[in-house]
Amino acid sequence: MERETILNEARRWVGYTESNYCDYLEYDSQQGGHGKNNYNRFSWIFDHLAAPKTYAGGNKDGYAWCATFVATTIGVCDFVEKNHLVHEIVSAPAAMRAEMRRCYCSNLDRALGLKGTPLASASMLAGVSSFPRFTDIQPTTYDKAAPADLIIFGDNAHIGFVEAIGEGKLVTIEGNTKCGSPTPNGGEVCRKLYVVNGAGLIELRNGQRLKSWDKFLIFKIKAK
Repeated sequence: MERETILNEARRWVGYTESNYCDYLEYDSQQGGHGKNNYNRFSWIFDHLAAPKTYAGGNKDGYAWCATFVATTIGVCDFVEKNHLVHEIVSAPAAMRAEMRRCYCSNLDRALGLKGTPLASASMLAGVSSFPRFTDIQPTTYDKAAPADLIIFGDNAHIGFVEAIGEGKLVTIEGNTKCGSPTPNGGEVCRKLYVVNGAGLIELRNGQRLKSWDKFLIFKIKAK
């Protein structure tokens, strides 16, 4: 599992916006939809390949999705067919869907180190706090962080990927946020630039310094 493979998949979706309802055409579009109801491809794929209703209390499509953005980005990052993956899952026979599920969970295991039964642990990753709890990722310091590591904002309020790091700054890719705002339920996949401010972060946007997060933690993934 290569860090750059994970990041390239995350980068593909910068600018994606959520939908008003489950719409397969919008879910296979890199632009997404025009809604504000938390329906999105990442949670839908998570529902179908991590089978959360078996372990984690029901489908996650329609709920806050920063965590499913991270999980699905890692889970499908090396799939051959990604541009029309929702259609592929819908039309795939049961045996093929089972193989997709195995690959999804295997990718999460290789990148994060799933604890216990892979499918059960993978299905829990719809929540931010579940990443440290159900995987082997460990917190790291800013100076030891690397691209594709995970960043958790606030008190398990939000999660995203570190894309670049250095000179007291962080570039991230986050799902279900909004540029220029710390809102962890903003409905978009955004690339953000932060200045590290003590234990917290200040977002830089169009030359302005915007109040952002009072604290954050970076977790080192297991990918190379």
